[in-house]
Amino acid sequence: MTEHERFYWARVTDVARAALPTFLADEKTSTEAVKSVGCGLGPARRADAAWMVELIAERLDEDERTELVETGRAEASSP
Repeated sequence: MTEHERFYWARVTDVARAALPTFLADEKTSTEAVKSVGCGLGPARRADAAWMVELIAERLDEDERTELVETGRAEASSP
C-alpha cells in the first residue's frame, strides 16, 4: 500500500468512526452522517466512508450499538 493509499483509508476510517453514532441512532442515513462530519471529503471518500459505516453497523451487537449511541450523544452535548 502506498503512502497516498494509507492516508486515503486513514481519513475514510476516521470519518466513518465519527459518523457511526449518528447513523446508529437512526438520525441520518450513512451518507448523511458522513456528510455531517466529513467536511471537505470528495465523492469517493464519502462513498467509501458511508460503505464503511454500514459495514461496521452490520457487525455490532445490540450492547455495542447502545454504547456507541450513548457515547455519541454525550460527545454532542459536551461543549
